[in-house]
Amino acid sequence: METEELARIEILQKRSRQSFENVIIPALIGGLTGIMTQFMIDGDILSNPWGEGSYLSTIWNMHAALLCVAVTGPLSMTVHFLRKERKAELLEFLLGGAFLLLVAALLSTMRGCGAFVLVFIWFIASGTWSRYELPPFRLGFWWGLGLVVGALSGVLAMDLRT
Repeated sequence: METEELARIEILQKRSRQSFENVIIPALIGGLTGIMTQFMIDGDILSNPWGEGSYLSTIWNMHAALLCVAVTGPLSMTVHFLRKERKAELLEFLLGGAFLLLVAALLSTMRGCGAFVLVFIWFIASGTWSRYELPPFRLGFWWGLGLVVGALSGVLAMDLRT
């Protein structure tokens, strides 16, 4: 009976570590990226390439956040996988994240509605996928979701402060 309880505790600890690594870390990195993106937009370092009053100018903040997370995301994903000593699966992991970035770019053009779809998918993935050992592509997709949702949340939070 005692060994069953110890095995159960060990499984719960492993799931907790997985949740932290695959939910909290990407969301924090994405959130910090979104905050820095908004500071760069406010400081005219990232200027809006679209004409004022056009549809694309209204969603520039989201696209700028996605552009910035397309730089910081793969870097953080690479560091994470190399630290886990899973170098052989790194390309598949990065392709999962890149695929999600492409999907996020397409969804973010839906006047903000796509961001809510991404948040919903991220909540579902974070609630269910932490129970399993995932293949690298799906793990990259999950990390990409966390990075994108964090970036969009960070840029939105900083944009709403004014």
